[in-house]
Amino acid sequence: MARTARHPEWKTTLKERLSYCMGFSASVGESVLLQVWLTTYLLMTGLDVGVTAVILLIIKTIDAVDDMLFGWIVDRFNPADSRILRKYVGTGRFIPWLRLCFAVMPVAVVLLYHIPAGAPDWVKIAWFCAAYLMADLGYTILDVPMNALLTTMTSDGGERDSIIMLRSYMMMAIDGTVYLGVTVLISEHIGMSIGSAITLFSVMMTVCMLPMVFNVKERAIMEVHSEGGE
Repeated sequence: MARTARHPEWKTTLKERLSYCMGFSASVGESVLLQVWLTTYLLMTGLDVGVTAVILLIIKTIDAVDDMLFGWIVDRFNPADSRILRKYVGTGRFIPWLRLCFAVMPVAVVLLYHIPAGAPDWVKIAWFCAAYLMADLGYTILDVPMNALLTTMTSDGGERDSIIMLRSYMMMAIDGTVYLGVTVLISEHIGMSIGSAITLFSVMMTVCMLPMVFNVKERAIMEVHSEGGE
């Protein structure tokens, strides 16, 4: 059913709204997995805290640049323009980016929390740099089209506001579940390793993103394009 009884003018279905909000919230939940337990895990691997702090600073500096760069890339290019990629990512303005890149961050987060324990320090540092940079870039690649997607789902301002509100509530619920779930799993009562707990929830967040990738439709693409000044 495309419209609700209370809002017959709305374009999106309840399934779409829930899919989008769940996918958006799951991506933020993946960010929680990336950040909250990282320092504890790095201390357990034996890496020098000072060295990792410098690496994080460098990566965050890179992130400040690639946010703008990828925003420009998304605005100028579309994977669906490629005949080869179109078979796999479909059509649309932003959904092709999500279908192409949604799994990058979860995979990188899992790799980040599985640094080889017996490896030399330089290998651990190289692994950490590559995995964290991949995760950070993966979040940027996901975040830019995911936020812009809302503008193409519907042109109705009230409908967008309702989706944003639902997204906020769902985000709090999923973030809380991730935080409490991992904390319980790695506690002395259960004793799961941080890497295993992160992997479990990373898989769950990836599954939660799938409905957004395949259920959401873009309807207001031309309006967004024209607003961009073309």
